[in-house]
Amino acid sequence: MSKSKQAPVEPGGPANINGILLQVLWTLLQAVEIRFLTTSIDESGSLSEATLEVEPHTGGDLVVRRDGTRYVEQLKARSSGNAWSLQDVVTKVFPDLYLAVDLEQPNTLYRFVTESHAGRWSDAARFFASLAQRECPEHKILEALDDVAEVRIGRNAPTNPNTGGQAKEEPFWELERYSERTLFKKIAAEVTNRKSTRDESKEETFRKLWHFLARFQFDGNTNQESLLAKIDRSLLSVIDSVDELVRTRDGLLMNLLRVSKSGRENRI
Repeated sequence: MSKSKQAPVEPGGPANINGILLQVLWTLLQAVEIRFLTTSIDESGSLSEATLEVEPHTGGDLVVRRDGTRYVEQLKARSSGNAWSLQDVVTKVFPDLYLAVDLEQPNTLYRFVTESHAGRWSDAARFFASLAQRECPEHKILEALDDVAEVRIGRNAPTNPNTGGQAKEEPFWELERYSERTLFKKIAAEVTNRKSTRDESKEETFRKLWHFLARFQFDGNTNQESLLAKIDRSLLSVIDSVDELVRTRDGLLMNLLRVSKSGRENRI
């Protein structure tokens, strides 16, 4: 979770355009890599199919399937350049990505792509990653999570009201400290705060959330300049002339925008 500070973008229209550009360029990079660089062979000796779905009806902004893995990706720019706190991620990223959780597709990665960086919640990130090394039990899932050791979530503890001070922390975090179990429960409550997930049983939610957190990736410090450079390098590997580069890239961008508008799956 490196902290690379980017130049802030003016709020309003410029910030909205900045977010659109990030999403379009990232999507184009995935499309170019699938179209020109992916050459996987399946067990039968045939070229394996790769697909890219833009603006899927389920969660995420983009779904890529290649090399036997399903990637569900959410993209968000941050015009201020400020870090993403754990509260930001839990409330603004997890609920949408969670909609794409499918336990029948275990080879899935849920990736959050952003220009900015993660805040001071590396302790929580390690907890999420550790779930991939543990087997989710069939029943009593919460009992498999530690309820003693603290998982730091990147904020100061609330001020003790008995001293006359006022708590500085936002009310989202109600507890002074969180363990694996209480943090897991807090996130479960947040991702089921939508109409489409409210009717889930707790056991179903806990099982899906375990799967999701174990496969969640924070991909920060992804800026437009680096994406353009990667796109150009990929295209130059298959284009004979540098003069054709801009024309080819612009043509692909226009085609991508048309596909995005239709909302259909683009199979390659």
